[in-house]
Amino acid sequence: MDRKELLKLVNHFKNVENGIEKLKPELQGSKYYHVYVERKINIDKDGNARIVSVREFLPIFSGISEEYISFKPDEVKGISYSKINYIKRENLLSKEKLNAEAEIQQDKNQLLVRMKFLPPLRVGDKVRLKYTVRIKGFVSEGENIHTIQAASFTYYLKLLIYLPKKPKRAEVYKVTFGDNDIISKIPLGRDEDYNFVVNDTMIKFEIYRIAFSAYSVIWEI
Repeated sequence: MDRKELLKLVNHFKNVENGIEKLKPELQGSKYYHVYVERKINIDKDGNARIVSVREFLPIFSGISEEYISFKPDEVKGISYSKINYIKRENLLSKEKLNAEAEIQQDKNQLLVRMKFLPPLRVGDKVRLKYTVRIKGFVSEGENIHTIQAASFTYYLKLLIYLPKKPKRAEVYKVTFGDNDIISKIPLGRDEDYNFVVNDTMIKFEIYRIAFSAYSVIWEI
């Protein structure tokens, strides 16, 4: 998303905050607009994984001083390492660099990233966070499933999975939440909503302009 689009969003959020406009329907119920989300997973021959996550987001409302990200992989041997690579905060209107802090709380099977903002976030701020996690026993021989959930509106999401060998099959499914959850299969190839590619040992899945939903990548090695 270029700067012109970012500023257009910021102006919309400011108008909502000032009571001039109503929040766009697809953003209702969200605290943030995620401009960019990336998760890169490198898996070694022993089934261990190094995961690097990047996310960039704008607050829809002012006043948020703390935020949390929880990550709990299922059926793994444990989290062996984690660190914050960086957290950056700037105001898109004034171009001022502002204070932001992040720390990781880790136990064997769960990770909690805690972010603090002083002064509190305000409309016009942009936050970019990068952190790294190493997980033992992330995958096994046979079928594996990795699910990534968009908890609020996301403009762009990219998932990259590097496997130790070429998968026998790879599929992606979308879960649309509602009174009756709908599960749909994403085809290989690119269209206006998705880009799903399997290239030798790499699986790439990109999503454009998504709302609250979950996506599961299934592969067999």
